[in-house]
Amino acid sequence: MNTSRKSISNRHEKIISLINKNGFATVEEMANLYSVTPQTIRRDINLLDEEGYVSRYHGGAGPSSSTENVAYRHRKELLYEEKKGIATNVASIIPDKS
Repeated sequence: MNTSRKSISNRHEKIISLINKNGFATVEEMANLYSVTPQTIRRDINLLDEEGYVSRYHGGAGPSSSTENVAYRHRKELLYEEKKGIATNVASIIPDKS
């Protein structure tokens, strides 16, 4: 049973790598590439989507959006200085008492 878990994990890693490299992979393409049924790939994609590794789309999967996977409390701190600079520039454009 341990071998089965390892091969599934290995296939998942290969799926993630393929999607990140190509930007999108179809169910049929992955089924042929990994010699499994399309149903198996769909289950894999659903699991990987739930875990946040990929995004499931009709007919295949693409890379997961990095913004989606970051909690708000962390996302608001990302690029803080850049955001502060934008806010300062916008504030300078807005007329007083408007």
